[in-house]
Amino acid sequence: MDWHGELTLSSVQHTCLGIARCFLDHYYPRVLNSNEQVTSVSREVAGWLASEFLPALTLTGVEQMAWVAPPALRARNNVLDTLNLFPHIAISLFDDVEGAVAWLQQTAPEPLSTGCAPPARLYADELKLRHLVEAFAKRLGVAPDTGRARP
Repeated sequence: MDWHGELTLSSVQHTCLGIARCFLDHYYPRVLNSNEQVTSVSREVAGWLASEFLPALTLTGVEQMAWVAPPALRARNNVLDTLNLFPHIAISLFDDVEGAVAWLQQTAPEPLSTGCAPPARLYADELKLRHLVEAFAKRLGVAPDTGRARP
């Protein structure tokens, strides 16, 4: 995920809905979240991420997240607030993308010798995640499966 500019609650919510939809169809145990190009973050974003989006992310199978902090001090503090409010996923904070990528690469698990892919997520978690994404889309006034705003 590569964020840019000013992050308002509305823009973050709509983008996170798109991200959540990606997680419905794919398994991503390791995530790079870059705020390197973020200029500001509204205060309510941290609370919303910690109370709404990140708990749903635990259902996706994400095990580790490398989070690149924004350069602006106030935006950086909002990221720290978010991380402090949500300790349920292994999230490490970085100053640059290169360091974050290096950490993700060095902490990558060894491939399975059986040639089988690891389980993506439990069926119950899959159903719960789909329900949360649909409910979230409805609250935002976005069509459940197309991503377009309702007329």
